[in-house]
Amino acid sequence: MDFNDSKELTREEYLALLEKVMKQAKERKRSCMCPSCSNDAIFSHVFQRRNQQLAEITIDGKLYAFTYNHLFAFLRNEPLLEYKELGVSKQFGFYGFCNTHDTALFAPIEQSDSAIDWYDERNQYLLAYRTLCREIYAKTVMYDFSSEILDRIISCDKDLFCQFWELKSNSSQSLQDLGRYKSLFEKGIFHTDYSKYYFKVVQLPYRLEVCLAAPIIIKDECRGLYFGPDKEKITNPINIVEIFPVKNKTYILLGFAESFPNTWAFQIYGNLQSDEIENVSWALQDILFRAEFHCISKTFYEEVAEDIPLFLEEWYNQKNNFNSNIPYTSDIFKKPLLRRTGYIT
Repeated sequence: MDFNDSKELTREEYLALLEKVMKQAKERKRSCMCPSCSNDAIFSHVFQRRNQQLAEITIDGKLYAFTYNHLFAFLRNEPLLEYKELGVSKQFGFYGFCNTHDTALFAPIEQSDSAIDWYDERNQYLLAYRTLCREIYAKTVMYDFSSEILDRIISCDKDLFCQFWELKSNSSQSLQDLGRYKSLFEKGIFHTDYSKYYFKVVQLPYRLEVCLAAPIIIKDECRGLYFGPDKEKITNPINIVEIFPVKNKTYILLGFAESFPNTWAFQIYGNLQSDEIENVSWALQDILFRAEFHCISKTFYEEVAEDIPLFLEEWYNQKNNFNSNIPYTSDIFKKPLLRRTGYIT
């Protein structure tokens, strides 16, 4: 069975082929992402499991992960979006670093969260670097997946071919942009050059059982693509956002690329510092609309369960909207914030 015969495939056969190629792309051997290291990558966690981040919100070894079923859900009549309960041990990770670098490089941020200085520039860069490398891994998997399919599709309807071609093209462009930021963070981590990217830290004086790590691009703030010879030139602003609880507080790290306006990020930063609950909840909700990679605890899921369906519906309707203003009415954070600040019980 081959994609060359895709017009004659049944729905089940077509799905089986897609899943086979995707599985191969995910299981392909990867090398360590650290410069000049060719050792095999191991499964690394973006959020740490022990003594911090994921341990803070794990109940009975499980979490609720935001799941966007990109490719196969509608063929199986499954939800396109959901919060899925998953075991923490094999989730929220990627093949990014060899055992040596995964252990030694990130040692400064592997302690208990309460012992880490999140205002320290190197710690901020290490956290952002891991988040960025996870995104590079995800885009690489999608690039390999779409490339393999395009190599095998010959006699196929035009629309299907164009969809996979667009997926490959978008993944390729994203990898170029992310690669430039990877080099930028490596200058900080390995050469103490923190001049091109910086972070603002917000501490909310209450605990939200949410872990989020994502690079966010605001389309209307981009200055256009760059096709010149300088492959290191940063052409698009990427804001790295991290959210995680530490005991009775919630930390939010917002990353800013130097020389860009970062209008959206500064607006988010301002609202997170506001005394008005509506402003804080709006900022958190807006971040959530732009970050697929996040998870919540079972207790937080149950707390906001009645508001989740509208959020998922609006998220799906706006999934291709990368502008600074996204129209939505859902807000899963307002009631939890009102409870944590004593306005409601």
